Amino acid sequence: MGPQAGAAAGGSPDIGLLEREPPSPGRAPRKLSRPRRPSKPPKEGADPGSTSRVRAGLAKAKPRSGRRVSRKVLVIGVAAVVAVLAISGVVLFWPPPSHVISLPATLGSYTRAHENKTAEALKQRIVTAARGDVKNVVATVYKSTSDAGTGGTPQIVLFIGGNLTGSASAGGLISAYTAQLRGAFSTSPGKLGGKAACAPGSHGAPAECAWADNDTFGVLVSATLSPAALADEMRLMRSQVEHVAK
Repeated sequence: MGPQAGAAAGGSPDIGLLEREPPSPGRAPRKLSRPRRPSKPPKEGADPGSTSRVRAGLAKAKPRSGRRVSRKVLVIGVAAVVAVLAISGVVLFWPPPSHVISLPATLGSYTRAHENKTAEALKQRIVTAARGDVKNVVATVYKSTSDAGTGGTPQIVLFIGGNLTGSASAGGLISAYTAQLRGAFSTSPGKLGGKAACAPGSHGAPAECAWADNDTFGVLVSATLSPAALADEMRLMRSQVEHVAK
């Protein structure tokens, strides 16, 4: 057995090297590439993904001026809305002030009479018909003597007023008033608001005017004034007899 046969039988690794072709005379030998340096093993107990997570966390933690400003603007806007709602709530839900009706000694050119049985009788009729829907009712007669010196007829106005209570309302009271009196018409209640109406006297009855505003009411009756003139007197007198309760 020759040397090549023995090597083949023994499986020698030199066979592959001997069988390679020798390099060509004009060709440089091929350089072998360097083997890669093995990476350092991670330290014992360290998490391989911890570094990437730390970097990602640092990137998120960097402040952003634009976002910070927008949040401030948002907070200011919310605070402004809350303030507006709070003020609106106070305005909407704060109860309006209550008023009282007084009987001053004089109302412009009118002077209050000391006692009048007609006024007291009409007052009792209103209280009885209202069935608990009115309170603090007062009544008197005012007389104007401004035209007496010139031969004119003295103007007389009977006034009854008070507070509404119970289920009474301004709209309901004035609606019933206009429905019961023939020729009744709506008119301005004046700067204090509410509802008002007047009616001409029929069959010798005096003219009448009335106002109501869910807090107070007033009725004026006159046999010497027209409905339009009585409506003017009602607006003037109301501003003097109706006051905010103390």
